[in-house]
Parts: sequence; structure tokens; C-alpha cells
Amino acid sequence: MNSIEWTDEQKDAINCQIGNTIVSAGAGSGKTAVLTERIFNHLGKGIDIDRLLVLTFTKAAAVSMKEKTKKKIVDNRGNKLEENFRKNQLDKIDGSYIMTFDAFALSMVKKYHYLLNVSDKISIIDENVMKIKQEEILEKIFNQKYSSRDQKFLETINDLCVKNDNAFKEAIISINNKMDLIIDKQNFIDNYFNHFFSDEFIEKQVTEYRGESLKLHKDIGRWLKELIVKLDGHISKFITNDIPKLKEYVGNKTVDQLEIATKDYKVGQMRITSEIDEETKQEASFFKNRIADAIKEIKDIFLFSETQDQRNIKSTRKYVEVVLDIIKQLDEETSKFKAEKDLYSYMDIAKMSIQIVKENDNIRNEIKNYFEEILVDEYQDNSDLQEKFIDLISNDNVFVVGDVKQSIYGFRNANPLNFHNKYERCKDEDFGRTIDLNKNFRSRKEVIETVNKIFALLMDQYIGGVDYDDFQAMKFGQEKYDKLVSNSNYKTEIISYKTQQDKVPIYPFVDKEYSKEEVEAMIIAKDIKEKIKNKYQVFDEKELRDVKYGDFCIMAQTKKHFDLFNEILSNEAIPVKVEREVQIGETDIVKVIKNIFTMIDNIVNKKDVKIEKHCYASIERSFLIQNKDEIIYETIKKNKIRESESYKKCVNISQGISDKTILEIFNEIIKEFDIYEKLHLIGEVELSVAILEYISDLAFQLGQIGYNYSEFSRHLEKIISDDNKKLEFKLNQFEDNTVKIMTIHNSKGLEFRICYYPLLFGKFNTSDTRGDYLFSKERGIILPYKLYEGDTYLGLSDTVLKELFKKDKDCERISEKIRLFYVALTRAQEKMVLICPLEKTLTTLQNGVVENRIRLKYNSILSMLNSITGFLEQHIKTIDLQNDIRLSKNYLGKRKNVFEKLKKGEETMEVKVLSPIVPELVEIGKFSKDISIINQETKDTMEYGTKLHYLMEILDLKEPDYSIVDEKYKTKVKNFIESDLMEDIAKARVIKEFEFIYQKDNQQKHGFIDLLLEYEDRLVIVDYKLKNISDDNYNKQLLGYKEYMEAISNKKVECYLYSIVDSTYIKVE
Repeated sequence: MNSIEWTDEQKDAINCQIGNTIVSAGAGSGKTAVLTERIFNHLGKGIDIDRLLVLTFTKAAAVSMKEKTKKKIVDNRGNKLEENFRKNQLDKIDGSYIMTFDAFALSMVKKYHYLLNVSDKISIIDENVMKIKQEEILEKIFNQKYSSRDQKFLETINDLCVKNDNAFKEAIISINNKMDLIIDKQNFIDNYFNHFFSDEFIEKQVTEYRGESLKLHKDIGRWLKELIVKLDGHISKFITNDIPKLKEYVGNKTVDQLEIATKDYKVGQMRITSEIDEETKQEASFFKNRIADAIKEIKDIFLFSETQDQRNIKSTRKYVEVVLDIIKQLDEETSKFKAEKDLYSYMDIAKMSIQIVKENDNIRNEIKNYFEEILVDEYQDNSDLQEKFIDLISNDNVFVVGDVKQSIYGFRNANPLNFHNKYERCKDEDFGRTIDLNKNFRSRKEVIETVNKIFALLMDQYIGGVDYDDFQAMKFGQEKYDKLVSNSNYKTEIISYKTQQDKVPIYPFVDKEYSKEEVEAMIIAKDIKEKIKNKYQVFDEKELRDVKYGDFCIMAQTKKHFDLFNEILSNEAIPVKVEREVQIGETDIVKVIKNIFTMIDNIVNKKDVKIEKHCYASIERSFLIQNKDEIIYETIKKNKIRESESYKKCVNISQGISDKTILEIFNEIIKEFDIYEKLHLIGEVELSVAILEYISDLAFQLGQIGYNYSEFSRHLEKIISDDNKKLEFKLNQFEDNTVKIMTIHNSKGLEFRICYYPLLFGKFNTSDTRGDYLFSKERGIILPYKLYEGDTYLGLSDTVLKELFKKDKDCERISEKIRLFYVALTRAQEKMVLICPLEKTLTTLQNGVVENRIRLKYNSILSMLNSITGFLEQHIKTIDLQNDIRLSKNYLGKRKNVFEKLKKGEETMEVKVLSPIVPELVEIGKFSKDISIINQETKDTMEYGTKLHYLMEILDLKEPDYSIVDEKYKTKVKNFIESDLMEDIAKARVIKEFEFIYQKDNQQKHGFIDLLLEYEDRLVIVDYKLKNISDDNYNKQLLGYKEYMEAISNKKVECYLYSIVDSTYIKVE
């Protein structure tokens, strides 16, 4: 879409007068372009950029918005801006109020800090450090209550905790953090019992719970009619007396009538004779089973009387009193800590900014009158705190843009109801205006038609947050697609395959089963290679062209299996760029750093031989030393650990340790062990550096709150044992000609020509409804009660509040997952390919949408598709895994005995798959002090070398396919392949990543050759280096390799060091 070819609706959004305006902008509708054009339009009217407040959801979005606005000012289309004014705006743009909510709130707090009695030097505390401090404070509170024999506390622990109090402690922190989202938390707590334990509230909850029975009852009546229709003509063959009984049962109209009828009602078997055809039998069974299940649910609802349900809730009051008392103490101690250290969370900052404008009329009015307009991007992702802040500073001048169908950040406290409520208010012309942008300029008709079909069936106001009607459905807008005709198939494909539980059927001659993840990766790899080979056509600017690897994207809900996909696609010589989610505790860097700290602590304090041996073995085996187990064992056996270089380095660092901060010790470790120099041995340099910077930040922050090196070592141990401790890395360079693998969340705002959607069978996370101690702002603190039968204690049981809470959360979760699926599909420009083991299930519609009870049981995106397969049959392509796909475990790349291969002369090539990514650490909270281990230029150089190293590994050096090599690497790769070293490669057998063990100077050594070329008369060893090839240590290493290879092969051996960056080499002699 040309930037000035606006639709009427877009023009309205760009030019409408300042007021209360909400723009509902569907996917691909040019939302960002409209927003930036509106900003430029304001400048054209003489409004200074300083007088506009533009709030974005992410820091990256703010940077992008500034850059796009700057470009418009530079271009000055139509000479809208007078020259001096234009220059003035360019000078101001970088310091303008185009920023995130968090950044603006922080600037407010720093400006008016004196009103809050806080320092203007406040910093943002990392949430993990805050959690550590909360746990410490809570531990002290619990110990005080145990030691003082607090009777209410002890009774609560005795009644609610089974083995220990760990789960209870975790729940208190969780409840407290959720309460922090409430704008006036203190008022909420002060009035808690007046509200949540009032007769009115409790009666309302129980009435709502029992009212669910009427909804079920209504469904039973509808299903009964469907059942009778299905059995039309076959009633005599339906062996049951239940239909007349059911007709009588559904005649009950009130809850009381239904309760009496349900207690006496017994569900029959409703058997169907075999004389009925199979299809009719299956459909009839579908309805009769649903009826039986619904009656059982109704029986469960009426398990206790209304009075007993109310009494059960009231019986939890004494426990809630204890929880709130602990939370008050926790809040008080946490606030003291924050004030002492000038460290606050972004949540604290948001509340402080609200406090400033709420309690100071002059400041609030100053802000209201200063900004000509407040523009909010991605409004559907606003939290309640952000919404409150906007309400306070607005002056009927708020322009918001968003799409409630793309609200997918509930875990970041987004509340899509804010969008819905404002949209409804703005329908009132006396208050504001609504503008709908539904024309999609991103996607082909085939994509748009499929998306509309799917979400018209899945999404409505109750589940999804909006009725997917004509106002919400996307309209085709990119007419350029229709002007160029291609024979390529753009129709959406759903590739289905059969499974046996979590494994797929296997070839008779294959000895191992294949997981669904493996199969789907192989299906995608095959499809990509076919499209590349067949020159699949894609639209590019004004013409069609052959598809490239960079046109493909693979999306999934989580990163869990991305490494597997990377391995399988790389094994097929498909270049890949992948997002990573690294479990920090599993990384070699964290483990070795932790063991170095522990070794130092042991040297200074403990002198424990077992700890010394363990740490020594870990350090020596790590990438820092790369010693072999046999050598390590001999050193330990002969008690020579303290003679080792690694131990001596730890001793050096331990000198004067009492005067050093944790960060200073960490930096000494980096320097003493040459960690920076050795990162290339791990690969993925940027990722490794990010982990080191994370540890560096952690060392600084924990030092700030009083930790010493011993405590830091123990904290690293916790990180290693914490399965949930993860760092995320995202792609930051999209120009590469590589297939992208990313999460749906991180794909938001992006677009790709061909999108694949695997792993749709992944189950939704329901942990928010598990556990005995729960909280929501609407239902309050939800705790179990003690259940008795007469005087016999039966155990803990749940109140009706938990069932209502689960219903609320199930609806929220499934709504967000439907929206997440919408975001995923709307990233596609030209082609969508979904891969999943479909299983057609019977379904029923209500008002054109899959009925609520089916949707509320969705547990995966696959379950959504299963419920609507009957409407998608034209897109479904079922493949035979035995004949259509070549399944192989070759991607595992397990090394065989290379010594034997050389002897036997096997024609084989070993490939070590490295991840070809340029990762960037996702933004995390940091202190204002910037800590950097190595500069960006050095990082870039290291990553550049790593990528070149990777390309040399995956390329066929005899017949290289340069189409998979990005332009910025191509020259270097060609320089190597076309160098004199490779002159005779056609005659050589190529072996990559050659690993072996050899003896030298009465010691076992570990050898690793990057490239080994075997000719009839000689062997050639090539060792890649990033840049420097003049180090004597390199020469000694290669000469050792040479001696070994000559001994086992009886061939002459030549050794070369090759500088990747300089494209030069030297012969080692």
C-alpha cells in the first residue's frame, strides 16, 4: 500500500479532530502507518512534537515510532512543515514524549520525587532480586510467628499445610503480587472482610454457582432435541426408557425444582442397538454422552445445600485473616527495604505516578493542559493501572489504536476489557467516536478467507472478547496481489497425519519411533525444500519472484522444541535463525561460574576436600580447560589438585576477598580464566555474552542488597536447580536469507510470506487454577475448608469460590489462546501451512459459533481445529508418513568412532550442528548503572566469525550452494572455498568436526579438528581461527595433531591455520 493512498476510514483516523477516539484496527490494516501519519498531520498544523504524548507498549515500538516520525519530518511530504519549524522538530524528536508507559511514569516520579519523599536517584530493581528479598522477609515473618507461638497462625498451618509450609509461603507471595495490581491495594485490604465475607457477597457467589445448573439444564434440553432428531426413524431401536424421563426432567424451570429432580434422577445407560448405521450411532452417542455428563455436573453442583455452601465459605475466614496479616507485614518490610535502597519495581513506579496526579490538582491540570493529544498504541494491551493513569491526565483528548482480537498479554496484566469498555463508550457521539479499520493490506485473499472462516466459528464476545462479525472480519485490501498471476498454490493447507498417542507409526525397518515434534519438523523441511526447488512464486514490491529461505517463518506457542527444529532443518542444509529460551541453570557458563565461586569460598572458609574435588572436576571438564576425564581422575587420585592452574587461579582471586564486591570478584574470574577469549568454543557467542551479562547484573544487584560472595554462590546453585529460571533471546536481524523460527508472541507486528504452524497439539498451561490457595480481585482469597461427615474429618475440600474461579480463568485462558491463534495466522502474507494430527470431532453450533461448552474444554489449538474440521475439509491434506515423508534420525549427528572411519576409508562427513542465530537479550529490568563485559563491536566480530564457522560446517565444500549464504558472509565463504587450500578438494574425502584422544608427553590430550581432507597420498588439517593465526600455542597444538594423524594413517600430514576474518592462511611446520 502506497503510504499516501489512504482509505476513507484511514483518512478519518488521520484527520479527525482531537477528542476521545478509539480506532479498532484489524491485522494488516496499516495501524502504525495511520498513527505516524496522524502525528505528522498534527505537526503540519503547527503542533509541536513536545506537545504530543505518544505511549507505546514496548521500548522497541517507541524507538520505531520515533524513527518513522523522523523520516516523515525529513521527507516533509507536500512541504507541510515550514523549514525552521521542521528543523526544530528534528532537533526535538529524540527527546520527545514518544515512549513506553513505564518510561513516562518513571520520568514523572523522578521529576516530582520530593512529593513522594523518595530520591530522584531511584532505580528499577530486577524482579528476580525482588523475589529473593520477599522470600527472605517472609521467612523471617514465619519464624517470628513460630517462635511466638501465634495460635491463629499455627492453627492455619496445621489445618492447611500437609508436609511443610513451602506451598503456603509461595501462595502468599503470589497472592501479594496479584494484589499489587490493584490500584488502591491498602483500601482493598482494609475493606476486605466487609466486602468478601458479607452475607450479600457470599449469597451472590453461591447463587451464581448454583445458577450454572440452569445453563446445563438448558443445554440438556437442546441436546435432547438433537438426539431425537438423529434417532428419527430409529426410536424403536434405541433401547432405553430415558427419553421420556429426560423430557420430564427438562421440564423443570427453577433451581429449586431442578435440585429436587436431580437428586432423584438416575442416568440410564441409553444403549443403542447395532441395527443402527454407524454414522447415526456415533452422532447419537455424542449427544447421549453429553447429556449424561451434564447431569453428573448438575448433581455435583447440588452436592451441598445452599446454606452449607455459604457456611463453607465463611469457615475459611480465620485462615484469610492470617494470610492478610502476613501480607500486611510483608508489605511493610518490603516497603522499608525499597525506601532504604531506592529500588522499586515498575509496578511501584506506576502507582507513584498515579498518586502524584491524583493527589496534586495543580500537576494533574498542568499535564492535562500541556499535551494537545495523548496517543496510545496497542491499546488492547493496557493494564488497569495504565488505564487509570490515562484517565487522570486526559482532557477529552485521547486517541487510542488497537485490536482487541490481538490482546495476548494477560501474563503482563493486559486487560482487554478496557478496550471493549472504551469502544462502547465512544459509540456515544456525545463522548467520542469509533473508527474501524478492517481492510487488510498484508495478506492474499486465500489467507484472509481462511482466517475469517476459522474465527467466525471460534470467537465471540463471551469467549474471545469480541463478536467476529462483519465489523471484525478482515476485508481484502491488497489489490496488487490480483494483478500478477501465478501457478503457485496459495490455498491454506492443513497437513494432517496419524498418531499413536505421542508417537507416530514407524517404518517396519526403522528401530525407533518418531515423536510428533520430529515428524512435523521433517514435514516442514520437505515442504520448504520443494518450494525452493520448484521456484514457488511470491510477491515482492511490484513483481513475482522465486521464493527464498528468508520468506519462510515457523511459529509456535513456546520455544520448547526450537532446538530440535533447528537441528532437523540444518541437517537438511536449510539455513535457520531461531529464537531461544535458555534454562539458565543448564548452561555450562552458569555451572562453571558457580563452581569457581564455590571453589573460592572453599579456599577461604571451608577447606572441604569433597567440595574441592567436585569444583575442580567441573572447572577442568568445562569449556575453560577442556581436560579429559582420565587426566582429571589421575590428578584427583594423586592429590595434585592444588598444583593445577585452575586451582591457583582461584587462589589468586581469593586474595583480599573481604574487600571486594561480588561484581569485582566476578570480573576477576572473567579475566583470570580468559572466559571472553574462550566463548567461541561454545558457539553462539552473543547468547553466551548475554548470559554473562545477566550474571554480571545479578552480581551487582545482589551486592547492592548486601549479599557476599558465599551467598552469591548459593544463589547460583538455586538458579541451577530452578527449572523455571530462563532467559529469552529474540531475533534481531531479519535481513538474513534464513528460515525464522519464533514464538507467536514475538511474531506480533511482523509479517512473513509463508508461515508454518507446527506443535499445535501443545497443551495449555492451567497452573493458574491448580493449587489450594488462589486469588482474584473479583472472588477474593480462595482457601480450602475442613470437611466433616458428622464428627469424622474427611480432609480438605474446596468451596464453590474455587469452581467459580476456575470457570473465570478457563474462559480468560481460552479466550486469550483463541486470540493468540488469530495473531499467528494473521502474520501470513501469502500462504499458511498448519501441521497437526487432526482428529475430527462432532460439534454443535450456537448462533453460528461453536457452542460454549465445547470451547470451554479446549486444551490446545489442535482441539480448536478438531472441533471445526467439518468446515475446513477443503484445506485438509492427510499424508502417509510411510510413503510421503522420509523419516530419519540422521539429524542427531552422533559421532561414530572417527579412528575406525579413517582406517576403513568410509565415505562420510560428520556435521556438528550449531545454531545459526544472532540472538539479542529480551529487555529485562536493570539498574541505571550499565554493566558491559565486552563492547558491541567485539561481540559483533565474534558472532560474525561464529556464523562463518557455521556456514563452513553446513556447506558442501565441493558443490557449495551459495543461495543459503547471506550477502555479508558470501565473500568470506567464497574466499575460503576458492583459496589454494581447496584447490584439489574434488579429489578429497571431507570430514568435519574430527574429535579424538591422543598421547603426548606422557599425558592424554583431547583433539578437535575443524576440517580434515583425506587425499590418496596425504591428509590436510585445516583449523579455523577468528582472526589471529600467529599464536605459537596454535602451532604447538596442530603439530601434536599432525604427529598423531601420521601415526594412525601412515600418510603425510599438512597443517594449516586459516583466519576467517582476514581470509588468509599459514602452513604450520
